[in-house]
Amino acid sequence: MTIQETALQFCKLCLGWKDATIPHEDFISRGVGRSTPLIIHDRNRISQCVADFLGERYWIQINRDASTGWNYVARVGMQNLTSEPRVVGRQQAEFSSASLTHAILGACVAMKELEAA
Repeated sequence: MTIQETALQFCKLCLGWKDATIPHEDFISRGVGRSTPLIIHDRNRISQCVADFLGERYWIQINRDASTGWNYVARVGMQNLTSEPRVVGRQQAEFSSASLTHAILGACVAMKELEAA
């Protein structure tokens, strides 16, 4: 999956932009008449969108090392939102890519798909 396809899936699944499209290879539109598209190479906008998705519900971990061929590996999982010591379902999703942005968006998408399963 390309970074553009992953970003489109992120917008649809994670941000709820049901009518998101890719009118140009570098950005994703929220639809006709809607403001603030997601520009794939705008790290500030990506960071804000990822922070909006993660909120207090999910955690994210990003690694990069020789065992992955120096690719970025992003993991997203559910935070323990209960005050009880038991934690139900320690699910986490992982995505690896040479691109940091692609790894982060891919892990977020994978987490939403894991939750939906």
